[in-house]
Amino acid sequence: MRKSLLLLLIWSILIVAGQDESVLRDMKDGWREWVDFKTKYKKVYPSHQEEERRMYNYFNNKKFIVNHNDRYRDGQTSFFLKINSRADYYDSELMQMNGLKPSLQKYTGSPYSPRGSVIPQSLDWRLVNGVVSRVKDQGRCASDWLFSAAEALESQHNIHFLDQLTLPKREVMDGSRNYGNQGCNGGVMDNTFKYMQDNSGGRVLSGTQVYGFVDLPSGSENGLKEAVATRGPISAGIDASQKTFWFYGGGVYKDSKCSSQRSQLNHAVLVTGYGKGNDLRDYWIVKNSWGQDWGEKGYMRLVRNHYDYRYKNNCGIASMASYAAVAVARTDVNTTNACAQYNSHTAEGSGKCLKCSLGRDVRSCVQCYFTRQYELYLWCQKEGPTPGPGPYTPSHGPSAVLVLLAIAGLILVILVMMFLLTKCAENSSAPAENRVSGSLNEGLENPNFDNENVI
Repeated sequence: MRKSLLLLLIWSILIVAGQDESVLRDMKDGWREWVDFKTKYKKVYPSHQEEERRMYNYFNNKKFIVNHNDRYRDGQTSFFLKINSRADYYDSELMQMNGLKPSLQKYTGSPYSPRGSVIPQSLDWRLVNGVVSRVKDQGRCASDWLFSAAEALESQHNIHFLDQLTLPKREVMDGSRNYGNQGCNGGVMDNTFKYMQDNSGGRVLSGTQVYGFVDLPSGSENGLKEAVATRGPISAGIDASQKTFWFYGGGVYKDSKCSSQRSQLNHAVLVTGYGKGNDLRDYWIVKNSWGQDWGEKGYMRLVRNHYDYRYKNNCGIASMASYAAVAVARTDVNTTNACAQYNSHTAEGSGKCLKCSLGRDVRSCVQCYFTRQYELYLWCQKEGPTPGPGPYTPSHGPSAVLVLLAIAGLILVILVMMFLLTKCAENSSAPAENRVSGSLNEGLENPNFDNENVI
């Protein structure tokens, strides 16, 4: 009875305030659903009035989701929506989560030079163990630019060095303020890359070396595809102003209202791959920083190379893309051996993995194809010396230090044995009488000597 009176009061107040009556009816009938939502996402509100407003937001957003999904079931759209942890937010709050601000950019990277390389038709870096980290949740902090830049660098490092780098996000955020970023109020990936370059090898970035960063040609989806294939996951800006983006649930996303203009981009993501669906829709694999309950476990499939001009470079995915250039660990690898190694597990001239001669898992094959060894592709097809350094090849043999330690240990053992042999020779040459007398005298002079055990 008390609950009914409360709902009736809420309904009356909101009707007077000019709210949607259909949403109010849903509120009246959906109290149990609202309680389940609060419980699932641990929602607590400071007052009853605030909870009333949040409840209205929830059912208003739900109405939008239901209407869209009706169109999805009728085949009118290629993606569906779902409730997530931000379903009780105001539209203004959802917009505030977008932290990419192109106007803050102070630094630009080197221009990307396409290689004209043979690249696979589909690629998903998530399938390569250790390259892409788990999905994070930025919360209410507009730090998407930070996660995009940091995780792009982490992936670059992990691909080249076969180990996992995890950057301290808070330190990177604070340190990059001097480079034009504004913490939870927004930032730009290139500013962050410049900070990383200037502070490589320091306390915050002690685990890696960044020698520069590269900007991809604006608007070129083909350039982005090649960079993802030959470099790894790429930072990218996107227009995330649409409610369809906020509540994306799955499928291949496309929205004609999305802007592809660089100045309109407001959110940063990580492009971790690309592919083609069963319905022949090309798509990008996009990693977000809104937690795993958003989209497809934190990821989105965004339409790619669509024939309709309204969906070309949809949401500006290729308008502001860049990556950090990671210094390669070794340059002393024989290029002749590297070319032979490259060709040993790729089809001649095709760049397709045939076998994993470096190991028994897919990582070995991908490691050879997509790292610095891939840069030798064209060189290996030519005659004459290779122009440039060799690739990084992890060494699995013993290091020089270990070899020296082993030799030193062997010499020490030999010296000890020679000393013992010399002493034995001296003892054997002494009279037996002196040897017995000396042994007994040593025992009597030793206070710990046990006389009872002497026979």
